[in-house]
Amino acid sequence: MFVNLDFQSDTENSLMDAISFLKECFSNKTALTSVDPSTFPTEFIKHGNNKYLDHYKVKIDGKEKTIKRLSPDKYEYYVYRIIEQKLSSGDVFIKDSIKYKNSE
Repeated sequence: MFVNLDFQSDTENSLMDAISFLKECFSNKTALTSVDPSTFPTEFIKHGNNKYLDHYKVKIDGKEKTIKRLSPDKYEYYVYRIIEQKLSSGDVFIKDSIKYKNSE
C-alpha cells in the first residue's frame, strides 16, 4: 500500500528522498537489511534521534568505544512516523486524497 501512495511536498525534500528510497527498495523487493546503510537518505532525521540507531560496544586497542549504526527496521519506522506528522501538519500531502490533500 505504501508504494502506491503518491506523497508530495513543496517543502520536505529530504523526507521525499527517504520515501522514494523506501518505495524503490520495496518495488524491487529488496530487503532493507541487505542495503548498505551508508546509502540510506538520512538528512531528514533530526539531530538527537539516536534511538533509531543501533549502538554497539567494541574494544579497539583496549579501549571500549560505542559504534552507532543505522538500523534498517528502526529507519523504516521513523520514516512512517515522520510521514504521519507531516501529513497532519500539511507539509506532506497525498495527491487525490480527500483528507490529506494540498490546501492550495
